[in-house]
Amino acid sequence: MPQSSRFPAPTAALALLLGVLSAASAETPARQTVVAGARYQVGGFTRAFIGTDYRPLWATPFSVEVLDLAKEAGGLEPVRRVGGQQTKGLALAGADGRAYTFRGLDKDASHLLDSVDPELKDSVIAKLLDLMMAAQHPASEIIARGILEAASIPCPDWRLVVLPDDPALGPYQKDFAGALGAFAAYPMPAKGGVPGFLGATEIIDHADLYERLRQGNGDAADVDALLKARLVDLF
Repeated sequence: MPQSSRFPAPTAALALLLGVLSAASAETPARQTVVAGARYQVGGFTRAFIGTDYRPLWATPFSVEVLDLAKEAGGLEPVRRVGGQQTKGLALAGADGRAYTFRGLDKDASHLLDSVDPELKDSVIAKLLDLMMAAQHPASEIIARGILEAASIPCPDWRLVVLPDDPALGPYQKDFAGALGAFAAYPMPAKGGVPGFLGATEIIDHADLYERLRQGNGDAADVDALLKARLVDLF
């Protein structure tokens, strides 16, 4: 009898399995083991004075996704540095037309000493202030997202990532390569063919909202949604 051109069953099953594993491997983001803040791990004598806080969490190694700048959102391009007085952040533009934000987990509170005495930045006080930043939970934004989602309150889809040491970071490569933080699409209104955050057609700040309410031209706040969001905020 002529020999069948089909693989014998075991060989075909193995080939199929390898194909599935290969495809899964290609789609699975690269990961890296990191430590969020090893410097927060101090001895018992220091902890007796400034507290344990979340130091064990900051010093615990864990696996995190490496953000693929070439594939995420069709390709990400750094735009500018952002963030508050403690957070080191980076605004990025996606090839999909959306804006994205990276917010570093580690905080820098040294600016708080500027109003007191700039020379304190190299002092023991500055060191103690830095160590006290461990009072903040390293994954607080991810935890807050879980609470907000459970309460059906709109929030960005934050996820923990580490930025690669990639020339695609441009002038920000030196400061952000290897940085650990939270990444998400930045809430924006609809623009062109790009849908807005949760269908938003316009996003305004609180001052503009108050002014529209004062004018009384038919604009109104969703009182129930505002109350729920505020209660969760206090919680």
